[in-house]
Amino acid sequence: MALPIQPFNQNKHSDVCQYLEYLENFLLEVFTPANEPPVQPDASPADIASRKDRILSEVKVPLCGDLLGCERVTGAKQTRMGCDYKTERFENIVENVAQWHTKQSFLGVRIQHNENIAHILIIIEGERVQGGAHPSP
Repeated sequence: MALPIQPFNQNKHSDVCQYLEYLENFLLEVFTPANEPPVQPDASPADIASRKDRILSEVKVPLCGDLLGCERVTGAKQTRMGCDYKTERFENIVENVAQWHTKQSFLGVRIQHNENIAHILIIIEGERVQGGAHPSP
């Protein structure tokens, strides 16, 4: 699912935490059952966090980005490691490395047939990378 662009700077540690809080609140909106009573105006922060933990207890969401982005999310999680509630520690957000740059560098594939074996040559950024031998179809 594509999310809207948010005005947070991923170079700032505090902004990464704010973005993950935004993501937690977005997930809460999406996964709150229709029959769930609304939050009372006089509810304590502990009650609100407990409700969020209960609603999102079975939710795990992958957050994909390049390796640096994943390191920033990991750093934000480490900052929140001492918090009392899972959603405050961002435990249901799972960072995944997406190979954006590898996909951009991928220029082509050439298959060479030798008898019953096909050799796959992958060209990445102008360099030849020898693939494994695979049986010919």
